Amino acid sequence: MKISSNHNYLQLKKIWKLTPSLQIVFIILLFIIRVLQEYFSFQHTGRFNSGYPPDPFLLFAPIYEEIIFRNWIFLGLQKTFSIKSSAVLSCLIFGIWHLKNIFYLSPIMLVYQILYAGLFIGPILTFLVYKTKSVWPGVVLHFLNNAISPLSWLIISHI
Repeated sequence: MKISSNHNYLQLKKIWKLTPSLQIVFIILLFIIRVLQEYFSFQHTGRFNSGYPPDPFLLFAPIYEEIIFRNWIFLGLQKTFSIKSSAVLSCLIFGIWHLKNIFYLSPIMLVYQILYAGLFIGPILTFLVYKTKSVWPGVVLHFLNNAISPLSWLIISHI
């Protein structure tokens, strides 16, 4: 089954009891929480939680990555492939995308991030976008994932 090209996953739609206005407020609140989290981490340790160099654009990663990987790539692949193949390919590309962090992460952390992105969170985000027909629930989950990811990195780095 293929999705027609007239679907617009960027459009906010009512999901459960969350109206588009409430979704926007929720996304803004998550963004503010993430900014404050990074700010307090930097004040306390001199580094950002994410382990990346201090770059304010990292706070926009959940938005632009969901638009790129779930709206453009996932939907674009469906013009040629089935939904399942499109999901697998877009998730693999999403995992490979994290090679961009090669200069900031240790080799084991880089492999962990690539596998986690491509085989765990990518499929969850793709399924969420497929079911809701909107990238915005995926953006919210992506924000939450990024907010707790430093904890998983801490656990993995001690293995």
